Amino acid sequence: MSLRLILLAGSIFLAAASSAGAACSPDLPLQSSTVPSLPGRAVYQGVVDNGTTHIYLFDFSTHMQTDLSWNWNVINPMNPAFSPDGKKIVFYACAALDAQNQCTKYDVYIWMLETKALYNITTGFSGRFEDPKWMPDGKGLILKQDGNIALLSVGFDASNHPTLSSAPQALTSGGTVGNAQTESWAPSVSPDSKYVYYTQGVLNPKVVNSTSQVYRLIIASKHKDPFSVNGSYAYYPVARDLTTVLYSGWMMPAWSGTMEEKQPDQVMEQVPTILGTNKYIVLSANECKTDNSDPAAVDSDFYLFSSDSQKLSSGGKYRPVLALLAGPFAWDLSRIGLGAGIVGDIKGLNYTVAR
Repeated sequence: MSLRLILLAGSIFLAAASSAGAACSPDLPLQSSTVPSLPGRAVYQGVVDNGTTHIYLFDFSTHMQTDLSWNWNVINPMNPAFSPDGKKIVFYACAALDAQNQCTKYDVYIWMLETKALYNITTGFSGRFEDPKWMPDGKGLILKQDGNIALLSVGFDASNHPTLSSAPQALTSGGTVGNAQTESWAPSVSPDSKYVYYTQGVLNPKVVNSTSQVYRLIIASKHKDPFSVNGSYAYYPVARDLTTVLYSGWMMPAWSGTMEEKQPDQVMEQVPTILGTNKYIVLSANECKTDNSDPAAVDSDFYLFSSDSQKLSSGGKYRPVLALLAGPFAWDLSRIGLGAGIVGDIKGLNYTVAR
């Protein structure tokens, strides 16, 4: 019997016990067994020794890590995501600095993995562009434009250069960058292209009762509903499949505006058909006393997330973990070389099996 099947069989009763509410573990449940084999690749951002971010690719088949952005003429690339065919990566980065080294323009870029060509696809539009994710058909992007969520159609010509036929189409309105209640960010598209899950609001220690919540928006009608549990502070949703959504968050009766009151971030799982109810699970691979965030879907058994647990020997920096959805099992991915040489936080993981 394979390791994966043994683990799944051994954790059935744990999954049944964690129907809702807190189910985190007192300590990060790291396993000493061999890291389960995965067929795909991951992209992610990592902070290097000069304090800037780079984009990396890790191949789980070869355990090879590549710094993709070492010669890109961009500043602090972040939030990479594979295209559905696995041949392109989209991300956002600072495109220009002012005299005080403050970023004056954020743009979205596409990197072609085979030809190693880099394209700035939003340079012709005004505004601040961040958090891009591919539509499932690979013909468009859901992204953040200023403080709102927008859809940008993207095509490719005979030479495989990206082409744009129109400006971004706004899906939400009223959002403002930096507004603790209205800013919308971190979108994720459902596999059937019907819904966008995104975060509205930003936790801000200078703003009393600031909050963040995950919303579900119907693309066709632009109608939105609160998705995450009422009373939770939720962000960074990832549509794992048609039946579950992962996101980061924590529960607290009130937020008075001091970070000292903040509870540790936990990765949660929720069923998309149930809006704003208590039908969520705090996944048991979370360590209760540390921050766990930026989940990434892998398959029906596993997911990835970043944790700042001291058990990862990272000095409190975020490090990637492979975890089992059905029970308290996690593996430190530095054991197979993911994150080697990266001194700062590693976040924003995205996984694909397509090549």
